[in-house]
Amino acid sequence: MKKPFSSPARARRAPLLAVLGGAFLVAGSVPIWAQTTPDGSSSGVPAPAPAFSAPAIGNVQAVGPNFKLQPGDVLAVQVANHPEMSAATVAVSANGKLNLPVVGALTAQGKTIGQVSTEITRAYSTQLKRPQVSVTLVSSVARQLVVRGTVAKPGPIDVRNDLRLSEVIAAAGGLMVDGVAISGNEAQATLVRGKATARPLDLGAALSVPQSPANLVLKAGDVINVTARALVSVALAGDGVAPSVVKIRLSSAQPQVRVNDVLKAGGSLKSKPEQTRGFLLRNGQKTPLDVNALFNGGNPAADLVLQSGDQLNFETIEIKKIDVSVVSLDGSVKLPGNFTFENEASALRTLVQAGGFAT
Repeated sequence: MKKPFSSPARARRAPLLAVLGGAFLVAGSVPIWAQTTPDGSSSGVPAPAPAFSAPAIGNVQAVGPNFKLQPGDVLAVQVANHPEMSAATVAVSANGKLNLPVVGALTAQGKTIGQVSTEITRAYSTQLKRPQVSVTLVSSVARQLVVRGTVAKPGPIDVRNDLRLSEVIAAAGGLMVDGVAISGNEAQATLVRGKATARPLDLGAALSVPQSPANLVLKAGDVINVTARALVSVALAGDGVAPSVVKIRLSSAQPQVRVNDVLKAGGSLKSKPEQTRGFLLRNGQKTPLDVNALFNGGNPAADLVLQSGDQLNFETIEIKKIDVSVVSLDGSVKLPGNFTFENEASALRTLVQAGGFAT
């Protein structure tokens, strides 16, 4: 019986082909037809590597899903089982691009890490079937905004994720003037972004209602300028009140300070309004106050608008009772009788109280 023909050359080539074939599947660039199947069935390719996590370069804080890349940020890109397509570190260039092996440049500036990962996966899909791509932030350039003015800690604040106005004020230590905390209504603020005109901010709404549209999302490069509203200082003097200095800070709810505001803050009058005389002293000039109208609401204009440095003087009036009897022997007065007057009693006042002359 003849043995099957087997040439020495064929015998030598067979092991070589087997070795080359094995090397092609394990270490070579796997073509689309040779990729691992979704159900994990054997295709001659090892299972995908676990998600890649690059070591951090520098101190990289956790970033949220809305973190957007900019030039100088460094990423690690891992394509499972394909080191020739992976990059341990790749920086976003000055023109906002990532230069990757095989697929070349992709735009990264202004995009989230998730968006960039999707685009890299799409790019490598032209070379591989269902590529498994992992993108990790290795380091990032400084992202800061600046808060100036009446806050506890003015200066730069790191912006890693989306920060709202209320969070930025909190990071700056809160609103404060000379060591005293103030409310959002007692301060004014503007936002300067890029070359745009300064935009007014509603700190009162932003701090009291976090869900308010006034609680804006801020960005790196923004400048927040905060100023306290004016503090109106008014002195109370005279024996009709307890002497003191009343300080009231203006606010969005109280844009002016009036006489009644100072009296409420500094204590009420010692005597009844009708027994009190008052005047406003401003720059050496005296302006009489209608004390009765202030308390009885008969004349709103009597509640004067005050300025810082004003002085309110209130004095108690001593009321004297004067009794006058009107007697008409010939019936010439309509209502003769007894009348009581305070402080003074003239003949004319007495006659008026008596109803005047009879006709």
